[in-house]
Amino acid sequence: MYVETSAGRINTVITGVEGPTVVFLHGIPTHSYLWRNVVSLLPSFKTILIDLLGYGYSDKPSDKSLSLASQAGYVAEVLSKLGVESAHVVGHDIGGGVAQILAVSRPELVKSLVLIDSAGLDYWPIPEIARLKDPAWDRIVERIDLREGFMRGFMKGMVRKERVGEELVGEYVRPFADLEGRRAYLRAARALDFRDTMRIADDLKKLEKPALLIWGSEDEYLPPRRGEQLKQAIKDAKLILLSDAGHFSPEDQPEAIAAIIRGYIEILERR
Repeated sequence: MYVETSAGRINTVITGVEGPTVVFLHGIPTHSYLWRNVVSLLPSFKTILIDLLGYGYSDKPSDKSLSLASQAGYVAEVLSKLGVESAHVVGHDIGGGVAQILAVSRPELVKSLVLIDSAGLDYWPIPEIARLKDPAWDRIVERIDLREGFMRGFMKGMVRKERVGEELVGEYVRPFADLEGRRAYLRAARALDFRDTMRIADDLKKLEKPALLIWGSEDEYLPPRRGEQLKQAIKDAKLILLSDAGHFSPEDQPEAIAAIIRGYIEILERR
């Protein structure tokens, strides 16, 4: 379903009708498809999967901000439209950065944070994304096939490389496949700036929300030391290193991630 916001339509997938509400935010270059194997194992929760503006099957306007701070505002609009007063928020990659900003700017909306291989502080974006700010990419994007680059990215970012095939990569490329989509991908990448997360660094130290960090032990994009760094920056945070998982840990270890999220939220809900 689509939810209308001030910046455009946001694609939203809702499963379940009862139980705790859990919001899932993806990173770059993924979309809500990232969470399919995780949420299928959380039948007792109401899950809300959101495609960030400019990603997946949400609108891709050329005149709206795609910064993490703006994305947090759009997510807040979606939750308001859906009548969600408060939810546990799970974020991967830049989705984790959006989740942090949401928790600081709209704390009433966030019960807890689960940050998975998350952007944060000043250690992102990774060079592979930052290089897209070079003006030369305005011409390159006219003719490039994103499939090859995405394939390399997932091969580097996953431990279970046998899962990286045409079907998986095709699902992530599809929203960006045509020329307008490729231009949208470039806009999304260029909007990423660590200053968004550094602006809230002091607020994270005072954040009155429980936070769980899950990190792939073999994340080559954001190594586990970044997880430790982010853990130290958040007042009430715990870190779990996930074995046999890379940066795209929801693809590598969806069963383990679902079990961790389920146990964590059930404990919080009993308090």
